[in-house]
Amino acid sequence: MKKNTLVIMALIILPFVKLSAQCAQTANIYSFTFGGHTYEVVKELKNWTDAKACAVERGGYLVAIDSATEKDYIMGQLMMSTAANIASNYHPVTDGGGASYIWTGGSDAITEGTWYWQGSPLMSPFYIGQGTAGTGGGAAVGGAYINWGCSSACEPDNYFYLHDQDALGLAMGSWPYGVAGQWNDIDMNNTLYYIIEKAGTSGFNEINKSGKIELYPNPSNNNITFNINANEVLNLTIFDQLGKIVLNDTEVSNNETINIEYQEKGIYYYVLTNDNGLYQSGKFIKQ
Repeated sequence: MKKNTLVIMALIILPFVKLSAQCAQTANIYSFTFGGHTYEVVKELKNWTDAKACAVERGGYLVAIDSATEKDYIMGQLMMSTAANIASNYHPVTDGGGASYIWTGGSDAITEGTWYWQGSPLMSPFYIGQGTAGTGGGAAVGGAYINWGCSSACEPDNYFYLHDQDALGLAMGSWPYGVAGQWNDIDMNNTLYYIIEKAGTSGFNEINKSGKIELYPNPSNNNITFNINANEVLNLTIFDQLGKIVLNDTEVSNNETINIEYQEKGIYYYVLTNDNGLYQSGKFIKQ
């Protein structure tokens, strides 16, 4: 199960519409469920950026692995002949010590050395720094689960100096610094299979504890307004599709207008909280 400490984030990364999902062929997808989540193993070679985009198109995000139990279950599904049945050497990676990998959502592309599960509900740093094979000094953030190669000590090392190693690959076999199931930072331009994760067995749901709040207009060009219908001041945070905060902890009350004129076009997610925690989450489109 996903950690409760980030429950607010876990409720906001929501697909806005169900698309045709032509980014991956059904015949190349193996699905399974674990801990109330649905996983899709896509056996098509894509670079990390394209894999992440396909995950969004299919209503999810590249997998965020936050426990040894989850990792072990995923590895079983990847390798069993009765499941995804991926060979340990299906597509060796030169800058990954010759091992083959599966794309996850881990990346430090936003800030070198700061690792996020990008696009997932766990969009907060889980590791900062490098392993001992790099400059050293790296450490998990807030007790987050990590499984870097060399017993979580050597990787990540940003070794491939000609191109930054900005994406987290889940190893299918051994390399000089690790074994199958451990993590390695590799060049995101590699083309690999990937895993899409979806919260719930049928996608995501918006959360509305109050049943009283409306956001309008949606889609919007310049402004959004919250019709709260309650004598209450709430705290608003807005995120883009990568989980980047574009508006942080701003107080809003009934019929208060928020300017989004200068935001890029696309889908955004919001969380409204009060002193008791999550009040409502949802999404809107900036045209």
